[in-house]
Amino acid sequence: MQVKITFSCESGEMVLPIHYNHILQGVVYHHLEKAIAEDLHEKGFPREKRRFKLFTFSRLQGRFQIDGEKIRFLGPIKWSVASVHTDFLESFVLNLVRDRSLLIGQNPCVVDGVEVLFTPKAQNMIVKAISPITAYSTLYDAEGRKKTYYYSPFEKDFPRLISENLLKKYEAAYGQKPGKSWSVLLRPLRVSSKDEKVLKFKGTVIKAWNGLYEIAGQTELLKLALDAGLGSKNSQG
Repeated sequence: MQVKITFSCESGEMVLPIHYNHILQGVVYHHLEKAIAEDLHEKGFPREKRRFKLFTFSRLQGRFQIDGEKIRFLGPIKWSVASVHTDFLESFVLNLVRDRSLLIGQNPCVVDGVEVLFTPKAQNMIVKAISPITAYSTLYDAEGRKKTYYYSPFEKDFPRLISENLLKKYEAAYGQKPGKSWSVLLRPLRVSSKDEKVLKFKGTVIKAWNGLYEIAGQTELLKLALDAGLGSKNSQG
């Protein structure tokens, strides 16, 4: 399930650092009930050695200007937040509706509207990335130093990692293994070098991709992809 929020800033514009995802993540946690926020942050949804958060959010959508290391949004702004679990979204929406306000960085904003969108059920769909998709492997060089390799959608390991990641999320979300033959096929439809994004999250550099993709697979996995996000680091936007 997805929530689409429309808001505007009291000053008429909003100024943020160009890498602002950590600020949006903080806004999400701030508008959850304390018990839900603490449980999600500390425990998440474990699967073997990993802990998934199983929520994601989009980049901010609206008119903007880049000014050095700052981004300036002008006029109304749209923002989407999605999660597998309804208690997460119910808490988030109830707090938004109650407060009718958002503090994003140092920018006081007013919530103009909240729309709840139910995830469509399909075995094949075309999706546009409203938050960049990342797929990576942790490798070691000859001296044993750890390195992170980020894949592009044009490498065969990109869709493989996307599919494997979704299967792990399914097990974490529902406490049961997916079917043995389950998988997801991801194919870039309209993706170019301009869609590659280099982001920073709390000092960590992340390479990810926007673009238009075709995705096919079991209905349950495609629903999970829309609710929890494709690829890794979804709770970082």
